[in-house]
Formats: sequence, structure tokens, C-alpha cells
Amino acid sequence: MPGATPDTPCRVHRLVVRGAEQTHESVIRNELRALRTASNLGEIHAACAVAAAHLESLQIFEAADFAVDRARADGSQGDMPLADVVVTVSERQRLATASTGVHSTAGEGSMDAEVRVRNLFGRAEVLGVEMEAGQHKSNTFRLYATKAQTAVATAVASSAAATAVATAVATAVASAAAAAVATAVATAVATAALSALSLPTAALTPRPPPSPP
Repeated sequence: MPGATPDTPCRVHRLVVRGAEQTHESVIRNELRALRTASNLGEIHAACAVAAAHLESLQIFEAADFAVDRARADGSQGDMPLADVVVTVSERQRLATASTGVHSTAGEGSMDAEVRVRNLFGRAEVLGVEMEAGQHKSNTFRLYATKAQTAVATAVASSAAATAVATAVATAVASAAAAAVATAVATAVATAALSALSLPTAALTPRPPPSPP
């Protein structure tokens, strides 16, 4: 806002979110609640700086940039100028980690795999599966979930269902192209999470990737 100083009285008229194609806007807007009580440009810029740091710490954004400008409509509220805040985020790809390994110990071969997918449901969560399959020992997998830097649940299993999920994940990692791994893993993780994490089915519907232009 030309000619304005940090002490210039101002309130936020509108918050615009851009670039959130995989992420629910509520994740971003929740970090900007301090804007509701900001009464000058200095407080608005301070709230934006704190929100930018928090958003980048979620590890689902490459960057979060803010712009503050005079509101295009209803540019004042009595004697109080109004401003629009525009936040533009650059999202990271969903597939965070996909690795496999083959080992041989005491004449027994085994394979392990790890897949970690971030922001799968658009709410800043990270879901992961670690599996190990051996020739003679039972197959095991570890399913973990975190949301907004807080551990939600961890489950370890050794059963027919676990084996099926571990096999699906291993197959996806070994044979699928990087772009398809996230979809394959989403199916496997969602299937396991229904029983291991006791989450409602609606919460396990991945937000689809954006359509190509």
C-alpha cells in the first residue's frame, strides 16, 4: 500500500488463497486467524510472516508468499482502510519417499520397502508404510500417520491383511512409475488405515490431483 507505514491503521477485508490445488484451504486459513484482530499494517505483516513460517514447517509446501494491497472494493470501513491479503503457495509432490532393499542373512533372503506420502487427503497429513517380507518368516508392516506435525497413530501387524497390503505396496514401488505410485499407495494405505487407525471412510478419500490445463 503506497505511502503506508507499519503504524497505518488497517483491517483485512479479504483473504485470497492461490496455488492450493491438493491442499484444503482451511489448512492455510487456520494459520492466518491472527489477521482477524490485526488493526494496522505492522500487525498484518507480522501475522503473515508467522503464518508463512508455520506453513513451510508443515513440509507440504515449497514456499508460501504473501502480498498485502488496498482492497479493490469497499476500500475503507469508516475511517479505517481495508486491505486484501493474497497468499500463494507452491505445493510439494505427494510422493515423499519410495525405496526398496533386498538382503540375505544366514541363507535367508528378505525384502523391505518404505513408502511415505504427504498431504494425501489435503489436510497436511503424512502417511507411510514400512514392510518386510522374508522367505521363512512372516511378513510384517508398520503403518504410521502424522497430521500437522503431530503423531496420529502407529500400527504394527502380522496377518493376512497386512501381507496383502505389504505386497500391494511392494508391487507399486517395484513396478509403478513415480506418478502412479502415490495412487497405488493411497489404495493400500487407506485399506490398512480403515482397520488399523479406525478412521471413517470419508476421511480416507484422497483429494484428486488437478486436471491438466
